Amino acid sequence: MGIRCTAYKNAKYVGCGYVEWDSDDKKKPFDDNGNPMMFEGALLTENFVALAEGEMGFHRPLFASLEPGIYVFDEKYNWPAGSYSSFNGFREGLAKLYRVKLPDGINAPLPVGNPFEDIIYFCTEDTVLDTSTCARLWADFITMHPRAVVYAKKLEAKEKGAGEYWMDKYDSWTKGLEVATNMGFVVVR
Repeated sequence: MGIRCTAYKNAKYVGCGYVEWDSDDKKKPFDDNGNPMMFEGALLTENFVALAEGEMGFHRPLFASLEPGIYVFDEKYNWPAGSYSSFNGFREGLAKLYRVKLPDGINAPLPVGNPFEDIIYFCTEDTVLDTSTCARLWADFITMHPRAVVYAKKLEAKEKGAGEYWMDKYDSWTKGLEVATNMGFVVVR
């Protein structure tokens, strides 16, 4: 199954609530009193997402501007982050773009405040990245793109297809983060 990411654009908070599946296998949002969720005078039937408290508990600094509940959005972009091991490999690759080799061959740890730290150190499944975090990360991905291309070529030289796969993940994250910089967020599940 693996980890999937979804970026949402122009997300607006509707209110506290929850989602259930109906008999037609469609998601339906309800408020905390069990009433169907409304938005701008109409029954909410599409373009909504629910953020659960559990997705926000440990990683609170990454979504300080968001509250648990139901959100509507204008656009979304989905991409697979890969299996758990390939996602961790992708994160390790991001870290290598900024690590410095020490004389004894051991990589120095990535200092706090450097590019990609929200993904490298904090982003696991059940994480929500708010607009400001996505904007900061998107700038990192744009700035570091030339280094990412060089890294992907090195991977490709070692194993056919590995560099292309890693660069595809890099480009997907770049596009998703760009979508979310427009008053949105990214959900990693």
